Amino acid sequence: MKDAGIFGMAMPRAWGGPELDLLTQFRVIETLAMADGSVGWCAMIGCDSGYLSAFLDQDVARAMYPDIWVATGAAATPTGKATCVPGGYRVAGRFPFVSGCHHSEWVWLGCIVHKDGAPRADAKGVPETRQCFLRVSQCEILDTWYTTGLRGTGSNDILVQDVFVPEEQTFSFQDPALVKRPGPLHAFPYLFIAKGPAAALGITRHVVDALIKDATTRPPADTRSVTVLKRPRCCVTRSLFRKRLGGPIRCWPASAPITSMRWKRCGRRWLRTSRHRTCNWPALPRSMPTSLACV
Repeated sequence: MKDAGIFGMAMPRAWGGPELDLLTQFRVIETLAMADGSVGWCAMIGCDSGYLSAFLDQDVARAMYPDIWVATGAAATPTGKATCVPGGYRVAGRFPFVSGCHHSEWVWLGCIVHKDGAPRADAKGVPETRQCFLRVSQCEILDTWYTTGLRGTGSNDILVQDVFVPEEQTFSFQDPALVKRPGPLHAFPYLFIAKGPAAALGITRHVVDALIKDATTRPPADTRSVTVLKRPRCCVTRSLFRKRLGGPIRCWPASAPITSMRWKRCGRRWLRTSRHRTCNWPALPRSMPTSLACV
């Protein structure tokens, strides 16, 4: 996947990356998930490098990623502790569900900022959070991922014990000037979340393909136990089956991604809208959930 450029598909062209548009990334992830759900999931997480590196000083970020094709893991929920020290933070904590940690170069981990032994908060009492970039080699991977699904993601817990992280290798989603890089992929700070459904859609497409294959060969339940003179119909010929599946099978090409055209039009319109080009929004815009709901 690294050799194919999957993890670097959002990296900026200025660094030699492809900087693929969001819809193309969505298609890539969905197609990979059609073959294997864990592969699609790791692709979706691992390519965050191109998004999250935009939240750092660009000279610092470029130095961190001399190889733009490496994967980056994540545990965004602030379960860790970042203690203020001169020049940066000392990070400690246990971070769950770090998908792809075994093959990632970096991980970004969510922390609550502490100072003088207590969480640091703003005037309204809201705790300050900070995302810290660490090399996987600075962390301990705990063997915790035993599941019945997506086992190939290797979403183990990560343990960090008092590791120093320089200030310039951290960022905060609470920062009003979060984005440090221009371009459509960074018109909105949380745009990296929009590719999240791609893996689920790829898995769904695989399920549909398996259902169609089974339905075209297996007769309905009411003909299996009865001897009939004519050849029994398979399930796919039943009008109810076609209706529940979404229409005649011939209208749904086999093994094709199921990303809807409505989502494509909605997504393109959302990117073109001028009011979505600011990077200082405190929350998700109303059109973002609308776009994702079209998937």
